[in-house]
Amino acid sequence: MCPVKPLSLDKLKWNCEPSSLNMATVKETPFCDIIGQRRAVEAIRLGLEMDQPGYNVFATGLAGTGRMTTVRRLLDEMETKGNIPDDLCYVNNFKNPDHPMAIMLPAGRGKELRSDINRLVEGLVKGIPAVFESRRTGRCSGLHL
Repeated sequence: MCPVKPLSLDKLKWNCEPSSLNMATVKETPFCDIIGQRRAVEAIRLGLEMDQPGYNVFATGLAGTGRMTTVRRLLDEMETKGNIPDDLCYVNNFKNPDHPMAIMLPAGRGKELRSDINRLVEGLVKGIPAVFESRRTGRCSGLHL
């Protein structure tokens, strides 16, 4: 039986010689493809290319899996081709909270709606307690949104 000899440190790891890669830097050949999600990418592209009312794209998955990055990249591809889709915003349905309502807005207006709603909520969070405090103290303080 052969005795077992410990390996030296240089034999325990592999070193890649940069000269073997045939490029000066990694920046010369950026990799832009989306890895491992061929069917998902095809489905998103199909949904984004549908130019009919009632077709939507909804991406779901675990946090950190790249779904937002993927959708943004595919939207950027469309934008360079001149096809900018409308924004589809889901908002709370107060009558039936399990079924949010979809609002279609011109491209880019969804961000404005979100900003406006955030400002409204901030105003209400500050203003409503002020109104009740003014009633308690008798000082007039209005709700300014």
